[in-house]
Amino acid sequence: MAAEPLTLWQAFGLAFLLDMILGDLQRMPHPVRLMGYLIQRLEKPFRSLSASPVAAGGLFALFLVLLAYGFAWALLFLAQGVHPWFGSALEVLFLYYCIAPRCLNNAARAVEKPLRLGDMEKARRKLSMIVGRETRDLTPVQICRAAIETVAENFVDGVLSPFFWIAVGGAPAAMAFKMVSTLDSMVGYKNEQYQ
Repeated sequence: MAAEPLTLWQAFGLAFLLDMILGDLQRMPHPVRLMGYLIQRLEKPFRSLSASPVAAGGLFALFLVLLAYGFAWALLFLAQGVHPWFGSALEVLFLYYCIAPRCLNNAARAVEKPLRLGDMEKARRKLSMIVGRETRDLTPVQICRAAIETVAENFVDGVLSPFFWIAVGGAPAAMAFKMVSTLDSMVGYKNEQYQ
């Protein structure tokens, strides 16, 4: 009798373990990079679909989120058809790509270490890699506060929200969330371009 494929929560546990061991592998293709590429390539054509920037933006976001969900769902469906274990392996891979606990830990530790050693310049430099604000004149307390705020905010995007969407709809829902998160980081600003 063949062993049953992984449950969703077993797949999530393996994905979490993989992330803690491997972190984000920079040389591997990553779905979020593909999402970013699609956002860059499709934004302009979608802007031309409507005179209303709000309608064009809504269609743009809806299309990309549904594309992310549908693509993940279709690949999982096909993989399950080949063999249930192949489907489980692909699900683990998708979930691995959706979470980032080790990356968060590494970013926080990169600021903490020089801060503990009293190397404020290095702590500020490391902090500037994870925050969007000026770090040049920050005090040690402000450096610590900024690092904690950033890690807490990114914990929501990199761990808590993917976990929620995995519970709601498995890997396809988590991939759709990653598209929403990527859209937010690339075009989710109120400025002259995005009113």
